[in-house]
Amino acid sequence: MKKFIYLLILIVGGVFTSCNPMEDIYEELDSQETEGIDYLTGVTDYTLTDDDYDFLSLSYGNFSSEDEARLLIPDLLAERFPVWGESSLANVTYLLYDPLSFEDYTVTSSDYSELGLEAFTSMTDIENFFDLRYETAEKGTYVNLTYATLADVILYEITGDDFDAIGSALSSTYPDPAESAANYSNFDRREGNSAYWSDDMIVEALNVILPTASLGQQYNVTFAIYNGSSGTETFLVEYNGTAYVKLTVNESELVDEDYDAIVAALSSTYPDATTSMNDYGNFERRPTNAAYWSDDMIVEALNVVLSAGVEDERYAVTFAIYDGGTNFTETMDLTYSGGVYIKSPQLLLDETTLFVLTDGWAEPFSISEEAYTAMGQSYPNFDDEDEALYKLAIYLSQQYPYAFEDDMIAVAYDFYNGDETVVEYVNFVYDGSSWNAVQSVIEQTLQFGYEDGAWLPDNTIQYTMVGADYTTIAAEFADVDGFISAAASMGSYGNYDRREGNSAYWSDEMILETIKFLLDEIDPSAEEGQKYSVSYAVWIGSDAFETFKVIKENGEWVDNN
Repeated sequence: MKKFIYLLILIVGGVFTSCNPMEDIYEELDSQETEGIDYLTGVTDYTLTDDDYDFLSLSYGNFSSEDEARLLIPDLLAERFPVWGESSLANVTYLLYDPLSFEDYTVTSSDYSELGLEAFTSMTDIENFFDLRYETAEKGTYVNLTYATLADVILYEITGDDFDAIGSALSSTYPDPAESAANYSNFDRREGNSAYWSDDMIVEALNVILPTASLGQQYNVTFAIYNGSSGTETFLVEYNGTAYVKLTVNESELVDEDYDAIVAALSSTYPDATTSMNDYGNFERRPTNAAYWSDDMIVEALNVVLSAGVEDERYAVTFAIYDGGTNFTETMDLTYSGGVYIKSPQLLLDETTLFVLTDGWAEPFSISEEAYTAMGQSYPNFDDEDEALYKLAIYLSQQYPYAFEDDMIAVAYDFYNGDETVVEYVNFVYDGSSWNAVQSVIEQTLQFGYEDGAWLPDNTIQYTMVGADYTTIAAEFADVDGFISAAASMGSYGNYDRREGNSAYWSDEMILETIKFLLDEIDPSAEEGQKYSVSYAVWIGSDAFETFKVIKENGEWVDNN
């Protein structure tokens, strides 16, 4: 204590004896070998200034990462607080460059298994995935998600250029039809005409113009024809791994007699499901319902009522359902194979989509060409970031007039950077009156502690016990052997009796036990390595305060003094 007072006298005296008193004192105290003088222990909240960033050679006035801040700030603290030493703490507020980050994630087989899925076929499936894997994600999190989904049938309309390509490719094979197709941009469908195109010839022509695809990919191709008058036809084709082949789909729909036949045939196998069908004349499709018909059960039922088909041909069967919503029919795609109907194999394709968490998981809100025009842009993009953010904020106010405070929207817009047009993303938050872009430079705070002669990043939380803490501890330890008298005293006086030899005396070991209990109560999820500096009232013949330091190691709070 004498050393501390002596140091204060030096500092105060220096104010009146030197043009630069702190510099003189720092020089004097710079060596720990100075007899009778110790370093100060201090606690401060410190916000970095422009001069501080210059000192650290950070020309942009911010840090590019938290790791960079952890690395550089100790040098600054050593410069700004040269006489501070062991156990000093500094809560440092600094500017961090925090641009949007995009995580790439490919859904794994275990993910699908946990969700009970083979692929994602709806937004609900995707939301369930994010609930599973990104339960603690913060608003504004972007994820480039790659997942399996059912391949869509691609719609394709043959163009004039396509007919030219067909005419050129097949001119030696089908001279007259190829010439006609190129000249008139259609297929001549008049049988007996020299330019006639048969179904097989048209499929051959489609293989000229359609790209190589994944096995099972389907195209619904519409093309112009002439059969005495102009018209169009559509072929459904599928890629079999080598070429496109035409699919013949036979369509049918169940009638009342079919449901009766299914009930009669399967009543003993599926009593609940067939009872429901008998009552309502449909397939119950709510998975949680006892009468639920699964896909496999429906295929079994359809095999009861469908006549024998043609091997390998496709059949689209429509039937009545109840799913609790607005869908009252469903169509199942079947293939006749080996004497029975099976569900047609479905093509799964990998798809990558960017999702962002705002008020839920969704794709970013994209700005349309019409919106750029409405915002006064000559081109469907922006070329000035400040202008983009200003106009987008106004546009969002018009699009969402009933937004609530703290609502967030992620916006995707086209930006011309002088070389090319790229997609930029920005998050907007509604403050109750207007939309504001979330800035890429944010304030952050890190705590540093002085240990073993240097400033180090420190996660110490300083906690001072309050009245309720003493009451809680006294109650918890009231019946614990070795604590009974001490706990009773704490319950009465709201402090730790530190008079050694007194029946209510709290030893260091006893205090540690109470702090371990208290921290488990107030911070049960504290991470490994978390430090606490706990201050508490003591009685030493007079009121005083003491501090006990702990750290969490291997899941337990241990002495860190």
